[in-house]
Amino acid sequence: LLEIDSVNNATQVTLKQPSYTAFLISRSGFAQKVNTINNFSIKGLKFISEDAAYFGGFLNIKYGRSFEIEVDGEGSGQAGILIQSCYKFRIKTRATDYLDQAITGNANFGYGLSINQASANGFCEVYATRVRHAFTSTGENDTYGEPQNIIVTGIANGCTSGSWDAHAQGYNITFVDCQAVGGRGPGFQLRSNF
Repeated sequence: LLEIDSVNNATQVTLKQPSYTAFLISRSGFAQKVNTINNFSIKGLKFISEDAAYFGGFLNIKYGRSFEIEVDGEGSGQAGILIQSCYKFRIKTRATDYLDQAITGNANFGYGLSINQASANGFCEVYATRVRHAFTSTGENDTYGEPQNIIVTGIANGCTSGSWDAHAQGYNITFVDCQAVGGRGPGFQLRSNF
């Protein structure tokens, strides 16, 4: 369903079925369909940014259903992987040296994986080294729905803030055998949005 032909200074994304799409590449790639994309996988890619002022992420999936992602990233300035309003997903990622305000002085936030909005029924495995949060979730203000029924596992090493992070809104987010080593903040933090 989804093909990424190359990942370098220019990236081409091809959706295998007819759809209305938007694709922008100006320091990050973004593919979005008007209707839900179903049953796809993205595996074996490594995204790299060598720009210390980079403000983008690597992969943003919005309104996806029944998919699998297995990618690595280095040097993201936002969420390396951002999942928004998705259902039934499995994600495995390795995040290294994601840029954070504590590192760069710029207002960017290097989350290994961010699950937002009405995303449900997912399994996430994150291995992160020197990022802000290995995992974060939030319902986000001014958006519909909240994350729910998500299982998270992995190892976080040297995070600049809470290694494993969850915001209200959201429920049934289960952290299983998550390890946090050598971080600057708490190993786990639960926060409310007021």
